[in-house]
Amino acid sequence: MAIDNTVTITGNITQDPQLAHSAGGTAYLRFSIAWNQLRGDEQVPNYFDVTAFNTLAVNAAESLSVGKRVTVTGRLEQSSYTAEDGSKRSSVRILADSVAADLKWATAEVSKNAPKVKPQAAPEVAAVEDTEEF
Repeated sequence: MAIDNTVTITGNITQDPQLAHSAGGTAYLRFSIAWNQLRGDEQVPNYFDVTAFNTLAVNAAESLSVGKRVTVTGRLEQSSYTAEDGSKRSSVRILADSVAADLKWATAEVSKNAPKVKPQAAPEVAAVEDTEEF
């Protein structure tokens, strides 16, 4: 049975995105967003770590900075680890499938990227004669 864990969060970027590359060359971008949840008369901030990969990471790194309001759609990923003090901890982050400017609070100019990789031509297939009789 497949389980869908898609989440969409709109919030403000709390730190400048950090673009890096894995040992294998995969681009990845890490940043955090925050949104305020209203509890009674109080606004309580909630923080989310976000990671984007490949072309999304590169495009987002060129477009985003601290304070910008964005909408992130992606999947939740939970991980467990042992802290320096020996205690067991866990964290949840969003693996971004898309990141967009929140146009309720700003304007944006969208431009299409030029393809970075030339499309490969389909391989030629040798002609085959049909010799079977039906």
